[in-house]
Amino acid sequence: MYIGILKAFCIDRNGRGVYPYQKFLTELMLEDQSKFLVKFGTAKVEETLRPYIYFERPAEWKLSDFLNDNPLLREIHDTGYMTQHNNQKAQYDLIFDLHSLTKKYYFNDDSKGRGIKLYLEYICAVVDLYSTMSLGSHTKCIDLLENVGLSESHISLVLHKDTKKLIIHEKFKASYCFLARSMFIENDAIVNHINDKNRCYVWDRIKKNSSV
Repeated sequence: MYIGILKAFCIDRNGRGVYPYQKFLTELMLEDQSKFLVKFGTAKVEETLRPYIYFERPAEWKLSDFLNDNPLLREIHDTGYMTQHNNQKAQYDLIFDLHSLTKKYYFNDDSKGRGIKLYLEYICAVVDLYSTMSLGSHTKCIDLLENVGLSESHISLVLHKDTKKLIIHEKFKASYCFLARSMFIENDAIVNHINDKNRCYVWDRIKKNSSV
């Protein structure tokens, strides 16, 4: 709900970005890496490139306590297949594969499916928030989103056609479509001028209509 409220501040009733709120949230949430809600990346699992999300675990967090408090996530927590390291060579302990999240949601009984849905919806809410923050060619936000790991390769993997080795839930795909629109399509310099009135008149027309 909190993320949804922040998202509502960044977009007006006509679907356009509200720059003052976009700027404020970009500075608040993206300039300081310790305030990232989640991070994103790609890694190979058995020769298949997969998109994932992860958390940098603070020293005071006990991994075992977190996984015990979130038993559904414990079942899909990466155990070494996608191990990544930051600049200080400290391992990212909390890595979750979007393919595995999708499979757990699709192929489990109702209770587990409902539990996984909450995590899935949280990730989508974060992506939707970033989409509205970057809406309308907000280039500073778009540049900083790469620090979160929302690169072209990560987004392309999520939006790619499903295969036997890589299945991504349609809720992820819908949120990432909005993100791709904000980061890549609306940020294209040509797109912004498509609806501009053509004021390039040929000389004959000016000569006939001009009283000068």
